[in-house]
Amino acid sequence: KTWKGSELLLTGFKMEYFAPFQLGFLDAQHGWVIAHVKAETSHDYIAAFTTADGGATWSRVIDSEKNPELMSCQKTGLVFSTTVNGWLTGNCPALMNGLFFYSTTDSGQTWQQVSLTPPNKQPADFFTGNTAACGVPELVHLSARTTLLTVRCDVHATKQTVSWLYTGELGVMHEGYQLPTPFGAIQFLNANEGWMVGSWRNDPAAPGEIYH
Repeated sequence: KTWKGSELLLTGFKMEYFAPFQLGFLDAQHGWVIAHVKAETSHDYIAAFTTADGGATWSRVIDSEKNPELMSCQKTGLVFSTTVNGWLTGNCPALMNGLFFYSTTDSGQTWQQVSLTPPNKQPADFFTGNTAACGVPELVHLSARTTLLTVRCDVHATKQTVSWLYTGELGVMHEGYQLPTPFGAIQFLNANEGWMVGSWRNDPAAPGEIYH
């Protein structure tokens, strides 16, 4: 019914444009917003901000000058599962060693690349070796306790594309489960019940399937 403006976000760093693509809140006071600010070959420059007062004021936690190591790959999501624990994901199969998967434990002040446990029956170096080209096409903030992400891989030996769904709780990401189709979008009501609209080909004209 009513809205109040927050302080300006666009100060103190270089950018070519400002295109927000994700806004999320952990509770009534703590939230985040992430925006594209520049694009180059194999790079997606971003800026990210957090708030602790319901959006009235914002603190910049990621930008191209402070975090140059985070500017490669197409970004697919930013989520905080607690006020201090967060994840940043990107999709760039075969362009880097391992997944573009970073975490913070200090409210976004510092970020570290972290490993993800390979899916069941896959080798230990599945994400880091030459077995497959993998990326993280989607990161979803489900609730204050639960985060979902998908990992999609082109498996070299079988020449097939396979996707898995991972669930994270309070800063810990659990082992992934294979999704029924490699391409698609997911939406969950809670940690147990959800839907997927998917396809076997990355083609808008391909037949679609719905799963529950």
